Amino acid sequence: MNWFQNMNRWKRLGIVSSVSFVIALFSHTFLISEWLEGRYFAGLGDGLSQMLPFKKMLYDLYSSGEFFYNQSFGLGGGVYSQLGYYYSTSLLFWIQCGITYVLEITGLLAHHPALFYWANMILVVSIIRLTAIITAAYYYFRKMRFGSIAAIMAASIYGTSIIYFRHVMYWEFFADAMLWLPLILFGVERIIREGKSGLFTAMVAVSLFDNFYFAYINLLLAGIYIIVRWIIRLTPDELRWTKQIGHYIKSGIIGFLISAVSFIPAVYGFFDNERPSYKAAIPIFEMPDNLLLSGKIMLYLAFTIFCLFLFSFYKNKRFRFFAVLVILGMCMHLSPIVASLFNGLSAPQYRWEYFLGICTGGLAATGFEMLSRLKWKEISIAFLGAGILYYAFYRFDEELYLINMEEWKQSYLLSMLAVVYVGLIAFFLFKRRRGTHLVLACLLIGVSIGTVYEFQSRMLAGEDSKRLPTREFMESSKYSGADQTRLIRKIQAAEQDPHARIDWMIPTRNNTPIVEHFNGMSVYSSILNKRLLNFYLFDMKIDMGRESVSRYATMGGRANLYALTEGKYMIIRKGNEANVPYGFEPFAKSGKYAAYRNKKTLPFIRTADKVYSSEQLAKFTVLEREHAMLDGVILEDSQANKPFKSMTSLTVKKDGQLDIQPVSATYDGKVLNITGGKGGIDISVDPSFKNAKDLYIEFHLERLINKSPDEYALSVNDYHTSRKANTSIYRTFADDLAIRTPYQDKISIRLPKGKYELRNILVQGENYKLLDQVAAKENKLNEKIDWDGGSHFQARLQNELGDRYAILPIPYEKGWKAELNGKTVPIQKANYTFTAVELKQGSNDIQLTYRPPYFWISLTLTMIGLIASLMLYVYYNRKRET
Repeated sequence: MNWFQNMNRWKRLGIVSSVSFVIALFSHTFLISEWLEGRYFAGLGDGLSQMLPFKKMLYDLYSSGEFFYNQSFGLGGGVYSQLGYYYSTSLLFWIQCGITYVLEITGLLAHHPALFYWANMILVVSIIRLTAIITAAYYYFRKMRFGSIAAIMAASIYGTSIIYFRHVMYWEFFADAMLWLPLILFGVERIIREGKSGLFTAMVAVSLFDNFYFAYINLLLAGIYIIVRWIIRLTPDELRWTKQIGHYIKSGIIGFLISAVSFIPAVYGFFDNERPSYKAAIPIFEMPDNLLLSGKIMLYLAFTIFCLFLFSFYKNKRFRFFAVLVILGMCMHLSPIVASLFNGLSAPQYRWEYFLGICTGGLAATGFEMLSRLKWKEISIAFLGAGILYYAFYRFDEELYLINMEEWKQSYLLSMLAVVYVGLIAFFLFKRRRGTHLVLACLLIGVSIGTVYEFQSRMLAGEDSKRLPTREFMESSKYSGADQTRLIRKIQAAEQDPHARIDWMIPTRNNTPIVEHFNGMSVYSSILNKRLLNFYLFDMKIDMGRESVSRYATMGGRANLYALTEGKYMIIRKGNEANVPYGFEPFAKSGKYAAYRNKKTLPFIRTADKVYSSEQLAKFTVLEREHAMLDGVILEDSQANKPFKSMTSLTVKKDGQLDIQPVSATYDGKVLNITGGKGGIDISVDPSFKNAKDLYIEFHLERLINKSPDEYALSVNDYHTSRKANTSIYRTFADDLAIRTPYQDKISIRLPKGKYELRNILVQGENYKLLDQVAAKENKLNEKIDWDGGSHFQARLQNELGDRYAILPIPYEKGWKAELNGKTVPIQKANYTFTAVELKQGSNDIQLTYRPPYFWISLTLTMIGLIASLMLYVYYNRKRET
C-alpha cells in the first residue's frame, strides 16, 4: 500500500513538473527567440560585468581543485568569503558546476567551458529554475488546501512575476531566492498545522547556506507571514503561537549550525567590506514603480485587483489572509523605508518584491475557487472599485499622467487588463457550463505569460533588443576585443614571472582580467577586502579614473606603486600616451592598442629592516608614504624603529605658497565657482620643480550645488577622471584626491559649471631617484617561489642581509596562516594592505595557507548541526511509532 501511495506521489510530481516546465518554457518564448537570433539573456551592465565573469572564474577554480582563494581576483582575495554574496556558496550554481564538470571529463563538452558557455547556460538554467519554482509554489498552495487547478494557477502567477526575469537578466543569483521562499512558507505551514519542523529547519539551513543576503530577506518575509498567520487563523486545530515559537527557535538554531560552514565566512566577508553609509534622507512614502499599470519591478495581476473588491469574500479566512498580505505588500511597496529595511537599513532596494507574487497568487486562487457564488451586483461593484483604483494609480503616476493616449501602449499591462475583464464577464455568463473554470485558469495563466512576454520585449530587451548582448558585442573592443587579447597573450608568452600583473581593463568593466584571463589590477564586486579599498580610497588616495564603490582599479599612473605591486605591464588605447607611468617602455602594439613594459620592477618578495608606522606617516603626503614603502616597510601600532623624514630632494608647495589663477571662475581659496561652461584654476609650477619627472597634486574636492543626478568630469592637465553626483548611492565620499601627472610648468584643474569646495591644495615633485636606486639593487634573496595563485604559497629565500621582514604583494586578509621553517608565526599587515612575515637570518622557508575566516570552527558547527538534526529525526520517528 505504501509503495502504491509513493508511486502516486511520484506520478503526481511528474505531472506537476511537466506542466510547470511547459509554463516556464512558454514564459521564455521571447528570450528563446532572441537566443536563436544570437542574443544572450544577460544584462549589458552587471550581467556581463559580474555574473558571467564570476561564474567562469569560480568554475575554473573548482575544476582545478581550488575552492578558497584566487590571485586573479583583483590583487588577490578569498573568493569563498568575498563572493558568498554571489555564487561561491550557491547550491544551484554548485549543481550546474557539477553537471558541467561531468560533461567536460566525459568528453561531451569538446572544450573547457568558456565565457560563451556560461552565457548560453543562463537561458537553460532559467527555464529549469522557473520549473522548480512553479513546482515548489504548487505544493505550497496545495498545503494551503487549494485544488490542483487553483494551485497551479497561483504557482504560475508567482513564478511568472516580472521580477523573476528582471533578476535573472541583471543579477541572476537573485532569482534563486524565489525557489526557497515557497518552501520556507511550506515549512511554516507544517509547523502551524502539524507541529512538524523538519522542512522549515532544512529550508533555514539551505537559505543561510546558499546566500546570507537573501536568507535575511526571505526570513524577514517569513516573519511577516507568520505574524499575519497568527492574527488570521485558517483552521481550528492550529498549533498555539507559543509552541510555534519553540519550533522556530529550534529550527533557527539547527539551521544556523548546519549552514555555518558557508554562512559564517560569508557574513564575515560582508562585515569586512568597506562601503559608505547611505546619507540621503529616505521618505516614508514614494511611488518607485507602478504596480498596476507600468511596473518595471513587479506587477499585480488585474484579476487580483478585481478580487480585492469582492467584499463578501472577506468572510472567508483564507481569502482575508491573502487579501491582507496583498494590501500590506502594496503599502510596503510604496515605502522606501521598507525597501531600506530589506537592504540592511542601507539605500532603498526593491529586491524583496517577489513576495508580492506569492501573495497575489494566493488571493487569485482563493477568489478563483469562490467565483461561482457571485451575483451581478457584487460583480459590478468589484469592476467599479478596480476601475477607481486603476485610475488612482494612473492619476498619481506623473510619468503616465503626462503622456498622451497614443503613448499609453508603453503601459504594456493595459491590453492584458482588458483581456482579463472581458474573460471574467464571459465566465460569469457561462459559469454553469463544464470546463469554464479550467478555461478561466488557462486564461489567467496565459495573461501572466503574455505580461512577461511584453515585459521582456519592452523593458528588458528594449527597442530592437539593444539591451541584450550578442557574441559580436562580447568579442568587440567594448568587452573583450581581439587586439586587446592579442596583446595580453604576447605579454604572457614573453613574461617568465607568472605573478606579473597587467594594468588593463575595458572602461567601467573592472572584471576584464577575469574575462580575458590574466593577472590584472582591477575588480568589481559588492564585497571586497576593506583594507584594499581603504588603501585605494584613503591611505594612498589612488584615483581609479572613475569614482564608484565596490571597485578598485589601476595605480593612477604612479610608478612607485606599480613597482610595489608587481605591476609590470600596462595596456592603453592609442592617444593616451601622455599618462604612461615613469619607467614604462613600449613593448608591443595591436590595432588601436599598445602595451608598455615596466623597467623599474622589484622582486616578488622584498625584505626590509627599516620599520615605519602608519600612525607616524598619517601627517605625510601620499608620495612620502610611497617612499616609506620603498625605503622600508610600514606596519601598524608602535612597531616603528626609525622616524620617517621626507626626502630632501622632494619639494612640497601648499595653498599659501602656490600661484593660483582662476579660469572662467572665482576662487577664494576654499570655494570655486565656475561660471563658464568649463573652468577651474591654473597653478604655476615653481622653478624648484624643474628636475621632477612627475607632479603629485593633492586637494579636497566636493560639489556644492548638484541638481543633476549625473556624474561630472574632472581633469588635471591631460589626466581625466570622473566623480559621482552628490545624490548617487555609489558615491565613495573619498573627497581627498591625489592626481599624478607628468611634469609641466602649469597645472590646469578643470571642472564643469557649478560651485565646488576646493581646498588643501598641495603640489609635490617626484624625481624617482629612490625608485631607481631600489630597482637597480641586485636581488640577493635567491628566492624560489612555488605558488599557483591559490590557497597554498611556499617560498624559500636566503636572508643574507639579515633584514627583519619579508613583504609580499599578497593582500592582508583574515584566513592566511604562516609557517617559517616549520614553526607557526604571526602575519603582519604591511604597507596598509599587504602581507609581511618576520624573518630569521640565513635560510627561510615560508609557507602560507589560506582558509576562509573561521572555517574550521564553522565546519565543526556544521557537523554538530547535522548530528543534532539526525538525532532529532530519529527521536521523533520513534516517538511517532510508539
